[in-house]
Amino acid sequence: MPRMRRQRGSFWKLLYDAAGGALVAVALAAAPEPAPAPPPAHPLTAEQDKWLADVALLITPAERDAFLALGRDYQRTAFVERWWRERDPFPDTAQNELRVHWQERLDMAHARYPDLDDARAHMLLWNGEPAEILKPTCRELLKPLEIWTYGASEFSRKGFSVTLMSAPGGKRYRFWQPRGEGMVVLLDTAAALFTDDDVAKEIENTCSRADALLTGLANSVDFDEAVARKGLGPKPGDEWLKAFDARSTDLPEGAAQLPAELAVRYPGRYQSRTVFEAILGVPRTAAKAGQNGYAFLIDGEVLHNGELFDSFRYRFDLPLNSAAETLPLVVQRYLRPGEYQLILKLEDIAGKSYFRDERVLTVPTVEELAQRGTTVPAPVVPAADKLAEAEASAPTGDNTVRIYAPGGDLRTGKLRVEAAVTGENVARVAFSLNGKPLLSKAHPPWSVELDLGRAPRTHTLRATALNERGEELASDELLLNAGPNRFRVRLISPSRGQRYKDSLRAEAAVEVPPQERIERVEFYLNETRVATLYQPPFVQPIVLPNGSDLTYVRAVAYLPDGNSTEDLVFVNAPEIGEEVKIDFVELYATALDRRGKPVDDLKREEVQVTEDGAAQDVRRFERVQDLPIHAGVLLDTSTSMTERMNEAVHSALAFFHFLTPRDRGTVITFADRPTLKVPFTNNPEVLADGLTNLTADGETAIHDAVIYALHYFSGLKGRRVLVVITDGDDTKSKYAFEETLDYARRTGVALYTVGISLQSNNTMARSHLQKLADETGGRAFFIERAAELERIYGQIQEELRAQYVISYQSSHPSGGDFRNVEIKVKRSGVELRTQKGYYP
Repeated sequence: MPRMRRQRGSFWKLLYDAAGGALVAVALAAAPEPAPAPPPAHPLTAEQDKWLADVALLITPAERDAFLALGRDYQRTAFVERWWRERDPFPDTAQNELRVHWQERLDMAHARYPDLDDARAHMLLWNGEPAEILKPTCRELLKPLEIWTYGASEFSRKGFSVTLMSAPGGKRYRFWQPRGEGMVVLLDTAAALFTDDDVAKEIENTCSRADALLTGLANSVDFDEAVARKGLGPKPGDEWLKAFDARSTDLPEGAAQLPAELAVRYPGRYQSRTVFEAILGVPRTAAKAGQNGYAFLIDGEVLHNGELFDSFRYRFDLPLNSAAETLPLVVQRYLRPGEYQLILKLEDIAGKSYFRDERVLTVPTVEELAQRGTTVPAPVVPAADKLAEAEASAPTGDNTVRIYAPGGDLRTGKLRVEAAVTGENVARVAFSLNGKPLLSKAHPPWSVELDLGRAPRTHTLRATALNERGEELASDELLLNAGPNRFRVRLISPSRGQRYKDSLRAEAAVEVPPQERIERVEFYLNETRVATLYQPPFVQPIVLPNGSDLTYVRAVAYLPDGNSTEDLVFVNAPEIGEEVKIDFVELYATALDRRGKPVDDLKREEVQVTEDGAAQDVRRFERVQDLPIHAGVLLDTSTSMTERMNEAVHSALAFFHFLTPRDRGTVITFADRPTLKVPFTNNPEVLADGLTNLTADGETAIHDAVIYALHYFSGLKGRRVLVVITDGDDTKSKYAFEETLDYARRTGVALYTVGISLQSNNTMARSHLQKLADETGGRAFFIERAAELERIYGQIQEELRAQYVISYQSSHPSGGDFRNVEIKVKRSGVELRTQKGYYP
């Protein structure tokens, strides 16, 4: 009998890791009892109790305790939905694949086995259906057994087996642990003097299909190793639990009371929904001011038929010099007519005091709005009166404009774009491209033909529906050739150049890259943050200060990793004035000494920046080491790479080892055409899978591939780097090199180019790779063998982790063509390498 494989680490540790932190009770003779769960704060319903049993293999002790501590059924329902969402392996798809597959396996387990404590049910849940189940007929010698065999998979490079044996009582099965128990326990009767070899000989002499049975036993692994071979989605940790608890509308034990008053109004409608507005008034004398002013946090829940219909979080920041006796806080949501329950908690952040209100909302229909009056408590009246202007400007949604995005990744040349327009009183639709009017149409079809030119560019197309007086009814804006990973915020209102007296309505639209989520949107009045919204719709009424003339509203959107984007609109600007766009330039630079080693102690006074020959005032100069990086490998898989493919793939895997949890990597291959093998991810295993089974075939279209890859990077902010690996000239591209270079200049992505076995007389290919690197702030390498790639990747990683960020406000007038940037270092022997310029 072959010796059983040994596995390092304890059973409970490996099972804990595989379950994302969950300890599962397995029927083992020496297994300790898991710690008892605390009693629930509120009795469990049958459905809740069943859910806990169904996910016992996945849920962590901390998650179970948090679930039991919840005091209301709707909170537990919301917990379950969030719990599954944190484990969704592909958040950008319509369904949660883990949840669907888990339910399918649960249904099978319930149908086949006595209960989920049966080891066969455990195995089915963890690993799914096996490729084969062997049920040996050797009852006079062995206990009832089942040997489950699994083939190779993405989580296990070779197959394995698990043996399950009848447990005492005969109804359930348990796992056989070959490394700790040996084969004697498989015998139907005790045989203390038997060895594993004795049992193997008896099986060989007594049992049918003895060879298959012995092979299955030899290949069997312990349960801890079996579950370690299966990946069951992300392992979220406990951070989401803290966030879930922080947004609770329950008051902390012993919380100090904050005097406040709540008024509810319904100031208008949006399409078929009614605008619900909650106005909270906090006496200024009761609030505690922090260093920068007053700060409040509102958490709210809206229930419908006892279930959570909507939840929201708002943060408000008010200046210390506020003259109002009552500090106004305004929340707006869209609700359908009907009866709801509102639960709202207000926290004075500095004072750690709280206000809570729970009431029934009877949301009127659109027809009832005109006849229904609203009573507002006296302390809130001043704020409510000032909000009338903002409420009057809110769109009803009757008029809409939607531009249909054309198909394809990069569009050039002639292109016809269609728009859909709804609503009455539309006299004409005006189209503009990149801020310049194109045409105005008085009747459908609402379409326009564009000439985007030969070279790929990002263009802004806008369609505006106007009435007979030329007033805007609705509009839409579309970025053409924007790329799939664009992170952008746009202020839909206030309207640019419009004048406001008492208040305005700020509304922001946000575009988020795939598999990312918006963390928050902040609204600023001038440079004062007035509100932070953590969920759509990103709409906020803002009260304007008295005597304010020139004012601007700014919206800043954030991703969880700290990346941000913003938009700004001037309001109440003098008619003779002109809105001037000021370019704030941010460059990432690598400082190298004469030996090519990074220099990490440069000072701001040692650096001089010029733009088109004019000296610039550097606002920020600092060394950065922990900023997120978006890194990609663009790998040539044309026929000429056949002999080098394995080495190139191996080296590419080494390149991605430097990624941290905050970084993202992507794999793109190219021959005749580029192919996205792996979208941006921080999972090294997924990146490795994208580099497996590559075959070399086809011609080399490197110019097209570089443009495609840079287009995929477009819209991302921060440090971005693309490593281009090729061994030949371009033989297939539709784009010329100059067009490729110009596109690269516009993206701000650093290109590190690697030419493999390019002959010294191949001056054109070498020149192109060198220029792409020089112009974008990267570096060009020329090597003889793909095995040298690993050394080059080490140099690139060293540079990326030791860069400087240089920021300045351009003194150049708005607009114009490419601007040349030059950075000089006063220290002898040191060079600062960055992109050669940018397009404003």
